[in-house]
Amino acid sequence: AIYKLGAIAVPLCDAQGMVWSIQTVNEQGTKLFPKYGRKKGLFHVLGSLEGAQLVGFAEGYATAATAFELGSGYPVVCCFDSGNMQAVAAEMHKAGMLVDKTPIWLADNDEPNPKTGKRAGQDAALKCQEAFGGVILIPSFPKKDAA
Repeated sequence: AIYKLGAIAVPLCDAQGMVWSIQTVNEQGTKLFPKYGRKKGLFHVLGSLEGAQLVGFAEGYATAATAFELGSGYPVVCCFDSGNMQAVAAEMHKAGMLVDKTPIWLADNDEPNPKTGKRAGQDAALKCQEAFGGVILIPSFPKKDAA
């Protein structure tokens, strides 16, 4: 059962505010979507876009919530995964939601994929920056001490 104490449900909305699906995250961090639920171009905004000069775009809810909580009060958009970031930005742009706003692409600091050498988060943020401008922020973590 995914619905128990410690689980959250995050709505996936379109640019008109209609809820199309939900993502549940349980206390272990397992993320689940309904089997045939829509995700492409859908998002969840933390904070208010109204009057904001900056707007953050994060892959997942935990990153979005952390950036919003630690940030300067600017809104942060949860895109649910790196593959959805550009579709979300395109939907929001088309709806006029990004007028006079600078996007901040909050890329996960992914290790390179061993097969392709690509870094999903950074690659998605770069594509978004090329298409919509703004800046990319990637967290930097200290290297673990060698054993």
